[in-house]
Amino acid sequence: MNDYDIKPNIYLDISLKTFRPIYRENWKKISEEINEVSFDKQYSFYADYLRCYLKLTYFPSFNDFIKYIYNRYQKPVHKDIKIVFDNIDKSYKDVKDYIKTNNMTYKEVREIIIYSTPISNRILMEV
Repeated sequence: MNDYDIKPNIYLDISLKTFRPIYRENWKKISEEINEVSFDKQYSFYADYLRCYLKLTYFPSFNDFIKYIYNRYQKPVHKDIKIVFDNIDKSYKDVKDYIKTNNMTYKEVREIIIYSTPISNRILMEV
């Protein structure tokens, strides 16, 4: 889990309709180019961030996230986990503001996150 470097200040565009990274057909290739490692050797920390949110019912702090990652994988966390978290946290800034501004409940956000899990639904929702 610690065999590739995570670059700081790499943010993904998060959809305000799905609360997930905006779908790109070539997302695996983009991920390989950014991280300079094959996709099958990478971890989906953005998905873990959403899973953590669903479990906790709020967006996790760094400590929440690191505990979640450790418990999920039962392995030492990625050596760049702080960079990972900072990148994700900054990527989700607009989403958190949107949820707060629109007074969305956890239940409403949860429904959107779960419904948008299949890529086919995500593509339709982002239109």
